[in-house]
Formats: sequence, structure tokens, C-alpha cells
Amino acid sequence: MNVVTNLPQISSSSVFPDKSPEGVSHAITILSTALTPFRDGPSSRAVSRQHQDGDKLRYVKDFDRFSTLITTGDSANKAANVVNAVTGHIVQQGVQAAIVSRNTKAPHDVALAAKEPFSFVEVTPSDPVAANHLLTTWETPRQSSFAQYVQDVVTIVGFLAQLSRTKGIPSQTLNTAVEFFAGFVHMRAVYKLRARVANGSRCWGEPPVTIIVDEVKRLLGDAQYHPTKSTIELSAAEAKFITAEGIEPSPNSTTFVLDDVRLPSWLSLLEKTYGIIDSETSAASDPKTLPSALSAHVKNIITVMPTFEILVKHLVPAIASDSVARRLRTSYEDKRIEVSAKVDKKISGALATSAHALSCA
Repeated sequence: MNVVTNLPQISSSSVFPDKSPEGVSHAITILSTALTPFRDGPSSRAVSRQHQDGDKLRYVKDFDRFSTLITTGDSANKAANVVNAVTGHIVQQGVQAAIVSRNTKAPHDVALAAKEPFSFVEVTPSDPVAANHLLTTWETPRQSSFAQYVQDVVTIVGFLAQLSRTKGIPSQTLNTAVEFFAGFVHMRAVYKLRARVANGSRCWGEPPVTIIVDEVKRLLGDAQYHPTKSTIELSAAEAKFITAEGIEPSPNSTTFVLDDVRLPSWLSLLEKTYGIIDSETSAASDPKTLPSALSAHVKNIITVMPTFEILVKHLVPAIASDSVARRLRTSYEDKRIEVSAKVDKKISGALATSAHALSCA
């Protein structure tokens, strides 16, 4: 989710005077470009101005703008084919405007195709009591409608916005609320996450992470490994996740060395975190999994997800040599040819059956 502060107000009646699909598409493109530098807080540009502003760093912690993708996947729609983009402006009275862009090309939802691809709606968050209830009961499986899910998300975001600007609130209280929000979102998104993980294995024949790790290990064994980068520079927050796994940086820094001695530990961590995400999303999506057990799998996913994201962001680009890229391309092309051959065989069989039936008529 992107959360942005101090942008001009949005009015659902005036921000997009041209409400044609083309006009809205153009406006959303502009908004997306404006939101790109922001993610879950102030932009890096604002932080970089600290040397100019001295002690008066010119950004606020208030959340007053948000954009997110909301999936409507659930146990009955595990591929989560319907994805919705939502953006809105939080004001004191609630959310002034929410622009909802619907995926109208979902192959398994014929009724959705008849709906407008976007809409402008006023969404007023429920009170803090309702928000607190949603957060503290995030482990309860919900299969609410998309409209209700938007309402719930807006309620929680509005609550977090108020909490962040309330003086005297301990930072741990806000951190706990954010962790609960992560649980709330993952409980709904776990089916979409599983669909993404499974799709990677379908496209490459095996998990792309496995291909990358196996190729780097092969190159290390043959003394032919040449990394794209020899070090990784992490933020202090990112470094805590990595050091917790037993990988240490250079003395008095957050710089981690990638050499033949240390790299195997990084590869093992990449395999481990991906393996947990793979197995836990699989278990969560299993029809035999009881609803009461779903939150345990989600907790395990949330625990490793920050570390996995750090590895994907920093480690994978550093080890993605030409040889690794070639291996990925070859595996993808081999799988594509295999699938195409199976499809052609089925089509040929169907045509032969039809021809035989016609000849016997």
C-alpha cells in the first residue's frame, strides 16, 4: 500500500471531470506517476532534504492519502482473478473520495463484465471502536464483499492515521496496530499470493528461486561465479532482519560482503524464506485446512516476508549474472514449448475426433 501526505485535495466531483474510460485512465496514470516515489510514509526526497531544513524536517507523519490494490480472492476463488485498485483522500470527517477501478476481464466472473470499470464513491470510515475490533480480530476468516472490504480497509487506514498523529501514543502501540493490519490484509490476500507462487512454478517448470540458487551453486562449485555486485548495502532496519538469521555485516556498518565463503549462507536464506512462503500458502489454500488454522499459516508468512522481500530487492540483483539470466530464459522457453506441444496435441486429437464423427454421419 502507498500512503502519501500533503498532496492537493481530491474531490470526487471535480478531480476527474472527464469520466469517460479514456479520461479516467489518463488521470489515474498521472496519479500513479505522482505516487511512485512514495511507499508507506514520506518520500525519500523529503528525507534527503533534512540537511537543508535542519531540525525542522518538513514532512508529517499523518496519513492523508492512500492507494492500494485489493484482491477479492477467497476460498471460493483461489486464483483471485478479480483485482481492484482503490485510491482515496483521508480528511477529518472520513475519506473524501475513493476512486475504484475494477478488473472487468476476470475470466470466471461473467457478471462483472457488465459493471462499469471504475466508480467514484464516498467511503466514510467507521469509528475507532470498529477499527480496533477489525485489527484485534484479524485472525477471524472473513469472506466479505468487495464493498465491505474497501470499507474495512478505509476504516483501518483512517484509524492508523489518527493514531499516528495522537500525542503520547507509544510507538509500540502504533507498531502493533500496523502488524495487525498486515495480518488482516494477508488473511484476505493469501489466496492471491498462492496463485502467484504457483504461477511461477508453472511458467518455469519449477520455482524461479530454485533455478537461481541452483545456477549460482553450480557456478560456485565450478569456480566460475562472477557476481554483479560484491557487496550489499542495507538500511539499519533491513540489516536487523539479516543479522537475525546469522549473517553479519562488515564491522561498524550495514554493508554485507558477497564472497565465496558468505554467499552460500545467503542462498540458503533465500531458499528457506521462499520455501516457507511456498509451503504456507499451499497449506492455507488447501481445502482440507480448517478456517481456524488459517491464521497460523498467515503468521508464518508474515514472519518471513520482510526478509524475503529484502533478499529479492538486494540479493537477487547482485547475483543475477548473465549465466543466471540465460538459465532462467532457457527454463522458461523449455516450459513454453512443452505446454504448447500439449495444447497442439489436444487440439489435433479433438479435430481428429470431430472428423471421424463427421465421416460416420
